[in-house]
Amino acid sequence: MPRRVVRRLSNEQLAALVKEYQTGATIYELSERFNINRQTASLHLHRLGVKIRRQGLKEEQMIYAARLYEQGWSCARIARHYDVNPGTVWMRLRASGVQMRDPHGRD
Repeated sequence: MPRRVVRRLSNEQLAALVKEYQTGATIYELSERFNINRQTASLHLHRLGVKIRRQGLKEEQMIYAARLYEQGWSCARIARHYDVNPGTVWMRLRASGVQMRDPHGRD
C-alpha cells in the first residue's frame, strides 16, 4: 500500500484558503490549488470557523439533470457537468422521483 504524503499548510496558505473559499472557490478547486484532499480542505475550513456553503444542485439544474439522465447520461457524467459529487446527483434524482437505472443494465 502506498504511503500518503501529509501536506501541511502554512498560516499564510490557510488564510489564502479561507479567502478563496469566501470569494467563491469550491472545495474541489481549493483541494486542487493547495494540493490537498477535498476532505482536508473542508476540515481546515471547519476548524477555522468558516461557514460552509450548501453544495448541490439548484432546482433549475435538477430539472435539466433529470432530462440528461433520462437521455442516458450517467450520474457521474452529470456530476462532472455541474462540478458536484455523483452521489449528490443520484440522491437528488431519486428524491425527485426519477426512475433510476440499474448500473449493471439489469431490468
